[in-house]
Amino acid sequence: MSQKVPIVGESCHYCAAPATTRDHIVPKALGGKDGAYNIVPSCMFCNTQKADDYPTCTCPKCQRAVVAFEMYWNHPTREEQASWAS
Repeated sequence: MSQKVPIVGESCHYCAAPATTRDHIVPKALGGKDGAYNIVPSCMFCNTQKADDYPTCTCPKCQRAVVAFEMYWNHPTREEQASWAS
């Protein structure tokens, strides 16, 4: 179930304009999840410009989302690792 991040009265995470949408820090197309740690308020322009690109923002929230993605979501399962041994 997707967690909703409120955007009413929020500023765009990237440019501080009024937020009109939500953006996945690590895009879903790259395997990003719907957790609140991976979603920020965004204006339509920034969301469209970023599209499915890997995040380049260096703020602490974005860096935490990237680290979580790389540490927990990108690793092979135990079953996949076991199949390498054969």
